[in-house]
Amino acid sequence: FAITSSASLLNQLGFLAEQYNLHIQTHLCETKEEIEEVAQKFPNSPTYTSVYKDAKLLTRKTILAHCVHLQDSEVEMIKAARCSVAHCPTSNINLRSGICNVRRLLKKGVNVCLGTDVSGGSSSSMLDAMRAAMDTSITVSFQSDDYPPLSYHEVFYMATMGGAIALDMEDKLGNFAVGKSFDAIIVNSDVETYGFNLETSELFQKFIYCGSSKSIARVYVDGNIVM
Repeated sequence: FAITSSASLLNQLGFLAEQYNLHIQTHLCETKEEIEEVAQKFPNSPTYTSVYKDAKLLTRKTILAHCVHLQDSEVEMIKAARCSVAHCPTSNINLRSGICNVRRLLKKGVNVCLGTDVSGGSSSSMLDAMRAAMDTSITVSFQSDDYPPLSYHEVFYMATMGGAIALDMEDKLGNFAVGKSFDAIIVNSDVETYGFNLETSELFQKFIYCGSSKSIARVYVDGNIVM
């Protein structure tokens, strides 16, 4: 985290990450106040993202949380380095940080996953994060007629494959491809349907929009029942 680190420390962290092929996670451009503080602390860096780039902390194993107030040049840096962005909509709203324009990142080919900022918002539920991501994208769409809000398919991908890619584990998990770990939940389709006879696609959509922990009958991690 640039605000709590010196340039020397960031450089050392970049060296260690490169030497040992480590994962990196930090905040980036969460609030305007944060950006101003970074600019004062690192006057020789043209942008907040440049601070991390100069320290060699932007890699394909880097997860950048929030990214609410990115300049265009910063988006390009993130894309070029193949970093992932962790979108934390519930936290961004709850803390009044701002609204991340996720569609802008996706159009540039940036991988976006979902986070809760350790429940910096109102919930640590990934279901709530998916719903909040859709809600905030609808808010962004009010400002532009040609801005399609995020679909439930897209936020589900962010919560699953997006996270797997961010962790550099897309060859091991994230979907049901042959050879990957069986990480899955069994959903009780009778919950939240109110007796309606729904198609499978409708049940899936219903779960994303209205599901909760009470809808989950069983949890598998790597093929093992854990709940």
